[in-house]
Amino acid sequence: MTKRLLKSLIGLSTLLLVGCGNNVTSTATPASDASTVTETSTVAETSTATETSTATSTVAEASSVQENLPDFTDYKLIFLNKANKALKGLKVTLTGEDFEETKTTGIRGSVTFKETPTADYTITVSDLPAGYTWETALTFDKAEAEQTFIAASELRSADDYTTATKYTTGDIMCDFYANRAWNETVDGTTTVKSESTPLSDILDGKDAVMLNFWGTWCGWCVREMPAFESFYQAHDNIGIYAVSDRDDVNAVAAFKASNNLTFDLASLPNTNLIGSFSISGYPTTVVIDSYGLITKVHSGALQTLAEVETLMSDYID
Repeated sequence: MTKRLLKSLIGLSTLLLVGCGNNVTSTATPASDASTVTETSTVAETSTATETSTATSTVAEASSVQENLPDFTDYKLIFLNKANKALKGLKVTLTGEDFEETKTTGIRGSVTFKETPTADYTITVSDLPAGYTWETALTFDKAEAEQTFIAASELRSADDYTTATKYTTGDIMCDFYANRAWNETVDGTTTVKSESTPLSDILDGKDAVMLNFWGTWCGWCVREMPAFESFYQAHDNIGIYAVSDRDDVNAVAAFKASNNLTFDLASLPNTNLIGSFSISGYPTTVVIDSYGLITKVHSGALQTLAEVETLMSDYID
């Protein structure tokens, strides 16, 4: 009886101990989860702080790099002739320390380089058309973002001309000779006078010359002569040189006299000049300025003073 009671008590005690153990285990689990949440939160906060610090550092570094970048400037170089016409197709080379770049001028005669204004640069220009020169050395002014250079020019020598020469607007004309003709009357006797006269003599002291290709046999050429005479009388700064490749000096002198013309008419011995201008019809008038530059080529008759003045508007007041 006593032994059985003792066993029962021991069994009950074991159950109570096991139950207490279960309660402890159950109570400890929430505590462990809370600790895990706290640790996770701490890691997340640390990660965010690190990312923020890294981003701030990156921005600061980028800002520092940006501040150290050189300031670049667009430099526009413009190349013109004396008539303020653009020089297209020039090869312009800008050279500096550890730097060289070549660009070609466009229809406005300009090129643009993007460089630092602190470096020293030199300018060289190639492919300058025949007849052009630079009056002064080309220097690069770092204080000017846009710089203009003017090329000097004059009529090229007659020796430069060949049968392969082709002219268009913007070219410098080669000098040439034609047999200027006129009638001269002395003591009632009229004789034909002629003189081999270069274009340069007609251009001398003038702002421009109208080089007119004509013929006594050309009806439209005859019609425009009165307008030319009126213009010549009104504008003494413009020369007119009317040359015929099919009339001799006698025909030219007679035509000048019969039409009371005072400007210069001539017989043109060098018919290659017609091909150089690709003239396909008469009359044709070529405008050459005081720098030898061919500025305009007009095909067809100019029948009124107003039409002639419109063609020559760049050279008259």
